[in-house]
Amino acid sequence: MTSRWVRFAVTVVTALAMAGCASKARPSEVSTTPFPTVKGVQVPARLGERSIRTEAAPPWDTPVSVESPFEIVTTHAYYGTADPGGDRMRLHVHVAKRVFTYDEFELILADVAGWPQKGELTDTVLPDQGGRGGKAKCGMVKLPDSGEALCGWQLPHHMVFVAWYEHTVTELVAELPAIRDEVEVRA
Repeated sequence: MTSRWVRFAVTVVTALAMAGCASKARPSEVSTTPFPTVKGVQVPARLGERSIRTEAAPPWDTPVSVESPFEIVTTHAYYGTADPGGDRMRLHVHVAKRVFTYDEFELILADVAGWPQKGELTDTVLPDQGGRGGKAKCGMVKLPDSGEALCGWQLPHHMVFVAWYEHTVTELVAELPAIRDEVEVRA
């Protein structure tokens, strides 16, 4: 009788272990790690080696925040040169009191990719976020007369997107950790 219970227990443990392995093997649509403690996001005066373009920028180094629980604040900033062949980046930030869903992140990512010339995000990659947490997705935006690399990351109350004109996804993914360190305000 005891051996029957032992066999039953071994069967149950084996089944649970196999179910756990199967659930871990499912592919994810975005790279994700637990959300970090981020108090907010800011529009920094510099993004990497690029200075903010003052003709198209909000006040920098102040946290982007919302006053109403129903409101979403969107902020844009441009970095680098205005020259089409130069080193140019665009920062696009959404902040809300409520928690953003993954579907909202995907929708806004597609909107950012499609603005202003109806581009489409292709060649997507899921960058490793390391200890920064959150969800991230990057890709190439194919535009009629040019291209840009685009990365976005989602935290509970923040979504941030960075477009790097005339650069590759690989280049932007390599710089993404430093960009996050400059934009995120940690607790």
